[in-house]
Parts: sequence; structure tokens; C-alpha cells
Amino acid sequence: MAAERVMGWVRRTNGDVGGYATGEDVPEHEREYDLRLCEYWWEKLPDGMWKSHGSAEGSYDESAWSPTTSIADAWKLAEKMRDQLPVVSWTGADWKCTFYSDDEAGFPTANAATAPLAITIAALLAVEQKEKA
Repeated sequence: MAAERVMGWVRRTNGDVGGYATGEDVPEHEREYDLRLCEYWWEKLPDGMWKSHGSAEGSYDESAWSPTTSIADAWKLAEKMRDQLPVVSWTGADWKCTFYSDDEAGFPTANAATAPLAITIAALLAVEQKEKA
């Protein structure tokens, strides 16, 4: 959901975007799958080319994009929304993320057990707030 709503990515197979993973860059455990049918998160670039951001199917692929569990992936959400000044802090009991902006609608905030989860929830709340405005 965050990949689509916050990042603007689409879930497509390699075959859908005309890309075929070949060569030694394909992990051995994936070679048994028809890679044209594996789903990945894709971003369509201004020049019309597609850029992959990792697997959308985490059940067999450790490279699956997961902002709720990976701080590196969650930080991509924060970077995408940097115009809203994300602030992440430890409250002593849990992690808190707030997105500050000039909007008068308030500041989307989320508390969670982990920083990646707090960032993801707050980012989704901020997008929802922006859509309602």
C-alpha cells in the first residue's frame, strides 16, 4: 500500500514492463521461477523507462521492499515526503513519527513499536490527509 500510495510505484511483472532478469544477478533460489511472472515494484521514469525497486512478493524473496520492517525502506518514504519534514523520535515506550507541513489540517503522527512501522503509518496518514484536502 505504501509503495503505491506514497511512492507512486506500480506492481507489475518483468514481462509487463518488458524487462527480463538474466545472468548471474539472479539469485539461485529464484532461477526456478519464471522470472517474467515474478512481481516487482516499478517506477516509470520521465523518459518512459522503468526502474525496479525490488520484489513485491516477500514470501520467497528477501529483497522484497518492506517499509514496515526495514528502516532503509521506511526512510525512502520519509525522503519522498521530505517537503513535509518527517521527525522520528523515541518516546521511551515506542517510536513516534510526525510529518510537519504548512497545511492547517494538522500534523499526521503515528506511534509504533518500531521506527519503520511508525514512519510507514505516519506517511500513509499524511497522504490520506493530503488527498482529503
